[in-house]
Amino acid sequence: MTVPSSLSVSASDQPSVSDLPALPPAVVVRAATRDDLELASSIGGVPPNLPKTWEDGTRRPEWTYLALRDDALVGRAVWWGWASSELPILTDTLDLADSVTDGFERLAVGTALAAAGFAALVPPGEDRQIICWVPAGWRSGPAAPAILEKLAMWTGAGARLLVERLDLLWVRGDPVPPPSDRLEFRPVDDDALVELVARCGDGSLDAHTAQRRARTGREATARFEVEQMREFPGPREWWRAAYAPGGEPVGFVLPTKDGVYHAVGYLGVVPEHRGHGYVHDLLGECTRFLAVEQDAERIVANTDVGNLPMASAFARAGYADTGRHRLDLV
Repeated sequence: MTVPSSLSVSASDQPSVSDLPALPPAVVVRAATRDDLELASSIGGVPPNLPKTWEDGTRRPEWTYLALRDDALVGRAVWWGWASSELPILTDTLDLADSVTDGFERLAVGTALAAAGFAALVPPGEDRQIICWVPAGWRSGPAAPAILEKLAMWTGAGARLLVERLDLLWVRGDPVPPPSDRLEFRPVDDDALVELVARCGDGSLDAHTAQRRARTGREATARFEVEQMREFPGPREWWRAAYAPGGEPVGFVLPTKDGVYHAVGYLGVVPEHRGHGYVHDLLGECTRFLAVEQDAERIVANTDVGNLPMASAFARAGYADTGRHRLDLV
């Protein structure tokens, strides 16, 4: 489709929409009910298998917003969370029917869907969490207009583009880093881990950490990040702190699973030990632990495009760029 002239992109690729038309009177936006499964599945695109995810609780009727015209589905937004979650964690789904061809109407319907879900599912003061998978180099590719349109719908509902992230993958048969000969990895209790995470967040190149610290503070961000990691299916017992020979903490590494694959959950190096290549020891330990001790077939990971030291560490550890990127909005 042609991107409407009201959609503009700044130097930071942050779309904005001005003078959006009102939602057409014939279109109604509402949450789905369990009786709407067939209807909610009647247009293509993400999300994955609604019958399965509604059944396992990772997507739910009340986390699914529908835009209807004369009882026909013209748009859909779906949120996702762990089966144990009281509220969803993120949305990755905003689809419009091919029958909606007018660009301004598409923006109006998509924005209304996003806004309805944000209002009902995101507590006041909390970040919206939105992810959008795109091909690497998307800005100059044929998918750019559709991606910018979707970003405009989310930003029109109050979100903003925060960061672009690499999608990385290690598969069985790739090199396994040897055990570190200069760090000792030991279990870590909650208080010590929160302190380590807070210290590693000082000067962090991770956009999510920097954004949340600016909004909620150093310790609150560390506690949030640890609690967020607890939600993953990987056992808490896998987590380790890393210590230098003299017993001084150097960092932490949190291997986990994401529900399907083993994953590099989170790792960090304290500021006073940066510049000595310890990130390679930490990532190597995570990879070795998952590959050897947990017999992982695949290990998934991601990092900000702009976090060059971390991207370099992943490449050195044998992780390949999958060729797709993730746009994160909050």
